[in-house]
Amino acid sequence: MQIELDDPRVHAIMDRLTEAGAQVRFVGGAVRDLVAGLPFKDVDLTTDFLPEDVIDLFEDAGFDVIPTGLKHGTVTVVVDGEPFEVTTLRADLSTDGRHAEVGFVTDFKVDAERRDFTINAMSADRAGKVYDYFGGIDDLNNGRVRFVGDPEQRVQEDYLRILRYFRFRGRFGVTDHAQSLQAIKQHAGGLERISVERVWREVSQILSLQRSPSQLVSMETLGVSQVIGLPFTSSFTDQFVRLREETSNSAILLGAIVSDADEAEKLGYRWRLSSKERRQAMTAARVIQDGSPDSHYWRVKQYDGFDVATLKAVLNATGRTEAANGLFASVPDFPLRGRDLLAIGIPAGASLGTALSDLENTWKNSQFTLDANELLEIAKLQYTNPERTHGL
Repeated sequence: MQIELDDPRVHAIMDRLTEAGAQVRFVGGAVRDLVAGLPFKDVDLTTDFLPEDVIDLFEDAGFDVIPTGLKHGTVTVVVDGEPFEVTTLRADLSTDGRHAEVGFVTDFKVDAERRDFTINAMSADRAGKVYDYFGGIDDLNNGRVRFVGDPEQRVQEDYLRILRYFRFRGRFGVTDHAQSLQAIKQHAGGLERISVERVWREVSQILSLQRSPSQLVSMETLGVSQVIGLPFTSSFTDQFVRLREETSNSAILLGAIVSDADEAEKLGYRWRLSSKERRQAMTAARVIQDGSPDSHYWRVKQYDGFDVATLKAVLNATGRTEAANGLFASVPDFPLRGRDLLAIGIPAGASLGTALSDLENTWKNSQFTLDANELLEIAKLQYTNPERTHGL
């Protein structure tokens, strides 16, 4: 099979290596996506040259070179401001379920044998000839995601491959591979050894997939969700599907499969989500579970970075179309400050804070139409009356 990678920057790297006597191919996701007729993102290259030789070759030619991961054979060559990883062909010498100790080789097939799935193990040369040692093309054509070689061995080399399986199955898979699913079910417990950051990185990509609901159901069925603490159960499916039709934001989608905002917060800390992601998940959970859309909109607008479209998506997904249609495109700033209330005689302290909070709620309930003067008149009536003040 032939594919075409029309990128002069990649060609420049491959030509330079070839002229120096190296073998070089581009590998992995770019080959897979080109074979599938899909747009691709990053292009990674592999060569039989050692990392030090790659550095010398490109530095001598005036390229910027970054020694990204020499221990693992990876060098980054920058061409026209764009980074490209060039990695020496490798074989796994030992694995511990999380990382691999590698040795450098000169055989492309040996390098391909260490990769996770057949669809990711293909490579292509400068002319676009595809080298497919394990049936990746056939698997792509049949919508099948399959481990290279023995599924149990592949999983035990790096348990994160369990989550990667569901990510790629969500993109390319329509036909189950029984041996792969059995290996995942048997070794799901190994995910406890994987760092929470790596777990969330994969889960977030799974959540954002168009076909994520079916993957989440499979993860629950095979015991994966229980190990990593993902609270998804089949009872959440309809709610999640509706929200996934509205947004692909993984933090917001996480808020659709937790029981409440407290669970979203705990999970956010456990998986070490960014503060923004954690707040988004918590706010989505609040909006989904209960509450006034106006007050929720105020919270997310001020603290969680939601825009109107995002909140509308959450409200629509929970059947509150009237509330969604009534949202404002923007919310003005609350027109009063504490000093304004001090100026009309409300004393500093707890009473001032209470009055300011009550007035803000009154303003929101007016759909933000009350201006500063109108709010001050309300404040005078409610908080500067001598009998009222005496009671505060």
